[in-house]
Amino acid sequence: MVRRAVAGGATLTISCDAHSVGDLASMRYGVATAQRGWATPDDVLNCRDLDGLLEFVAAKRS
Repeated sequence: MVRRAVAGGATLTISCDAHSVGDLASMRYGVATAQRGWATPDDVLNCRDLDGLLEFVAAKRS
């Protein structure tokens, strides 16, 4: 599904749905899923720096 989403132009985010600090360790599963789907850092919104995030938001608003 990751490959299909990226091929369709979707921008992904990776989340571990953490409800406590210990849950942050689950982030590796989201990263692994993105990697298995051949997503690159350019495909993942929360891999961008602040300027990249602001650019993405500005493009969506216009």
